[in-house]
This record gives sequence, C-alpha cells and structure tokens, in this order.
Amino acid sequence: MATALSTRSTLESASALSSCRKSLASLAILVAGIIAAFSDAALSMADLWLHSSVYHHGALVAPISLWLILRRENLGALSPTSDWLGVGLVGLSSLFWLISAASGVALVGHAALVGALIGAAVTAFGWSFACRHIFALGFLFLMVPFGEELTPALQHGTAVAVTAMLHGAGVDVVRDGFMLTSGPGRFEIAPSCAGLRFLLASAVLSALVGELAFSTWRKRAAFVAAALFIAILANWLRAFLIVSVAIATDMAIGVGPEHVALGWALYASMIVGLIFLARRLADRPEEPATIVRQQNAGDNYRLAPCAAALIVLFSVAAYDARVVSAPKVEMPSSRLEPFHAPDFAVIAPRADWTAFAPNADHHATNAYRLEDATIVVSIAAFDYDRRGAEIAGAHVAAGDGRDWRRIAVGQTAPTIETWENNAGRRINVAVRYWLGDRIYASSLALKRDLALQKLRGKKSPGGALFIAAPHDANTDPAAALDAFLNAMEPVAEWRARLRAPT
Repeated sequence: MATALSTRSTLESASALSSCRKSLASLAILVAGIIAAFSDAALSMADLWLHSSVYHHGALVAPISLWLILRRENLGALSPTSDWLGVGLVGLSSLFWLISAASGVALVGHAALVGALIGAAVTAFGWSFACRHIFALGFLFLMVPFGEELTPALQHGTAVAVTAMLHGAGVDVVRDGFMLTSGPGRFEIAPSCAGLRFLLASAVLSALVGELAFSTWRKRAAFVAAALFIAILANWLRAFLIVSVAIATDMAIGVGPEHVALGWALYASMIVGLIFLARRLADRPEEPATIVRQQNAGDNYRLAPCAAALIVLFSVAAYDARVVSAPKVEMPSSRLEPFHAPDFAVIAPRADWTAFAPNADHHATNAYRLEDATIVVSIAAFDYDRRGAEIAGAHVAAGDGRDWRRIAVGQTAPTIETWENNAGRRINVAVRYWLGDRIYASSLALKRDLALQKLRGKKSPGGALFIAAPHDANTDPAAALDAFLNAMEPVAEWRARLRAPT
C-alpha cells in the first residue's frame, strides 16, 4: 500500500513538473511573440532605460519581479493550468497598443506591452497563479517610462520652494518662471533639476520595500506616499543648497560637478533612511524561502490558449502594418504660404528663431506686424503623421533646449510658454496643431483624432504652428498673441490656398 502511494506521488510530481515546463515554454514563446509584435514599443522603452538617467531603474524592474515570484513559489511542485482569461488580457493590451501606434502616444504603447506580458503569464500559468503574485506582476508597470508630463509642474514647484527658502534664509532673490536671479548671477531650474528622477526612483524603491515590510495595503500605500513626499522635499533641499552655496561663494562652488555629487549624496541618504524606517516599522512576518503550492495534480497544460494569444498578437501586428502604419501614396502640396490675418502685414522674419522640428517634411517661418504688435509664426508641416515623424512628437517644440530653453509655462489653459535664448532674448509662444482642416489647441485632442483616422486607414496632412511674440518687439506680448490668434484665418482656408493651382 505504501509503495503504491509512493509511486502515485512520484507520478504526480513528474506530471506536475512536465506541466510546469510546458507552461514555462509557453510563457517564453509568448514573451518573444509580444516583443516581436510590439517591437517599436519594446525598443523605445529599452532606449529610454539606457539613455535617460530618469529611467535607468526600468531595466531592474523585471528581474526584481521575477525574484519576488521565485522567493514565494516552488515551480517544481507547481501544476499550472493555462487560462483563457490571459488571452483576453493579451487581446485588450493589443488593442491599446494599436491605439498607441495610431495616435503616437508612446506611454500607452509601453503600458500595453507590460499588460500583454502579464496576460502571457496568466495564459501560461493560470489566474490563481496571477492572484498569488499580484504585486509582483503589477510591479512590472514600473518598467514603463512615465512622468515626463510632470516636469514643468515639478520645475515650477521647485522654483517656488527654493525662492521661499532663500527668502527665509535672508537671501535676496527674484524668481521669473524657472529662473532665479540674485546678485552673483542667474540660476535655472532646468528639467534635470525638477526632481522626476528622485520621484520615480523613490516610487520603485518604496513600493518594493513596502511589499516586503508591511502586511496591509493601507500601510504600504502610506509608506509610498511618505517616500514620494520625502523625495520632493529632498530635491527642493538639494536645489536650495546648491543655489545658496553658489551665492555665498560668488559662483565659485555649486555650478560644477559638485552639485551632481550633492544630489547623489542626498539621494543615497534618502534611500538608506527609507530602508531604515521600513525596518523599524515592519510588521510582516518572515516567509520561508519557498512556499510549496500544489494546484491540481496531473498535467493540466492546454496548448489552445497559448496558440490563440499568438494569433491575436500577430493579427493586430498585421493590421497595424497593412492599415494603421502603411505608407501614404498620394503626395500633398509642398507649398507653405503665410497665414492671412486681417490688418496684419507680412514682414521679413528675424533669423534668430524658428521652431525645432527636424523631422517635419516642410518648414516655413513668417513674421507679421500690426501697429505695436509683432508676431513670428513658424510652421512645421507633415505630409502625414507616422513613426519618426509625429506631428506632436517629442521632437516638435518651440526650441531645441540648447540655443533656446523653455523657462516658464503658463498655469492656465490654453498654455503659453516662455522661451529664452543664450543671448537673453525672450519670446512667448502659443502652440496650435492642425490635422486636415481642423485646428487643435491640445495635443491630446489631436492624437485622439489621429487614432480615429488611422484605425480606419485614413491619413491626412497636418502640422504644428508655433506663434511667437518676441518680448523686445512687443510692449504686451500676451495681448499681441491674443490679437493674432483671433485674427488668423481658419486652417481650412489656408489649406484651400495651398491646394489652389499656381
């Protein structure tokens, strides 16, 4: 009897191991298929991990997630069941990836890629496996490079806080947007000083430490919130110390590599402090190195869900290649005439500014004058929106960040940006986009309509208008911008003139 039971146990263990190996193979195939089908999202995400210091942490997230799973699971004793629910998650993620490909919103595509990876895990190992490791799988979303949209708000908050701290320390300083001016010189709260790096690294670290240290979701959420608050305060303190030291030493210290060293020192101190705090407050009991979890004895593996998930992936990728991202055949007119604006006379533009849009198909810059108002309009036109030449992409801006830098962003809609060049000349810039005969004040509204068009296989010409009011040529730049925006002809009339025979 004992021999029979032993034999049965051995057979069940061998069957479970066989099922687990099949599930691991299915997961590997699905992950490879996801990366192949969503290669643009995978490559762009990896590129950001490698080349942006803000997102270096992204490369560590997947290994940490795998470690979290392996420390709680004995895969050799697991008998997983492939699950059709995972196929649904892969399909939903594929839909969002397709929307990302059509709209050009990379964030959606990156999140869809992670969602598809989670769907692959559910497909290969089952829903109960995913529920046991819900944190480890959800942790994968921290691979996604996100938060860039917060940079202007973080710059503004840092500039305000540093100004207040300097005033509290008795230092005379004047804030103008992201620029701080004192006796020894001027200081810019640049995008790299906004604190996004601190914020995201703290989010990753505090989420991991909170999971390991605390027993309830409420305590973990409170720990993460506290860590994010500390990260913001630490960045404010770092910027305050740098500016204070530079002012006190008459710019001899604080404007070189030492300010980077100070940032790393504060960051390291913050990490050590967070870990120490978590250890003092921890209430989660230590878990054994592995927890053996036996699902259903026997080989429960099914090939159909894995095959269906692969079919979904490559069907969506094929639709993208044939419809959404297919090259446009007809070529639009390359003429870019000036916009008409009643009472505004067209004049020769100054040569020191034009919008930064290196991937645009056509460029034109025109200037206008009405009494004491002078406006410069830089047009970046695209034959159609596509990968590498997005109408509202990262490489379409009022300046390149070197010769012209954004030093302020209006806090009310529609947004007005202030840019300054290396010689100190300033301009106020309003950005408008067009697609076909429609004009947009919001890039999100543009991307929504782009997605709706491309999903139907339609592609219209479009572009970006950068309407600038130079400070040195206008007594009231804001009023000059308003006057021109109100007088400017509709895009439909402008495009009709472009299409008219010459």
